[in-house]
Amino acid sequence: MAVHGPVPYPQHVQGLNTMIELAVFDLAGTTIDDHGIVYIALRDAVEETGAPVAAADLQEWMGADKVSAITALTELGGQQPDADRVAAALVRFREILAER
Repeated sequence: MAVHGPVPYPQHVQGLNTMIELAVFDLAGTTIDDHGIVYIALRDAVEETGAPVAAADLQEWMGADKVSAITALTELGGQQPDADRVAAALVRFREILAER
């Protein structure tokens, strides 16, 4: 059944004067085939810190927020995931994505 016009808010939010200002959708890997570039970039960024990344570990951290994934993968690779190392890997992750 097609819905035409505004859809009312569910009962528990009616009367709260709620207005949606922004909706964000993460489509990579679900609707859009990104050819694994996000995970390649994540692996490469972590490995550049000196921590090897096992394929099984990368698979385990797919879908997690990047700071948590970088922290865990760095530690799993035998390196100390201190704040500077994690921040540098996050910057590098974003650079790698921008390059591709």
